[in-house]
Amino acid sequence: MKRYITATVIVERIIQRRNYLLIAGDNLASFLDQLAVCDRENAILERELRHLENDNRRLRQQIQEREVEIRQLRTSCLKPLL
Repeated sequence: MKRYITATVIVERIIQRRNYLLIAGDNLASFLDQLAVCDRENAILERELRHLENDNRRLRQQIQEREVEIRQLRTSCLKPLL
């Protein structure tokens, strides 16, 4: 048995595919918007992380300086006893 596809069926299929593509395009646009938001948030977090790393380095340096001062004070306090 032969099946004949009418012009109406062809047009209906084209419309269905077009609608599917429109929905897929809208979904893609939404995902791209979400990705842009994530990129902005990521940039903010990276900046904050750099600031925290700099603060951490600064604090470590201060600790090392204090430790040197403490050793010097201990050494100077012990000298008169020797």
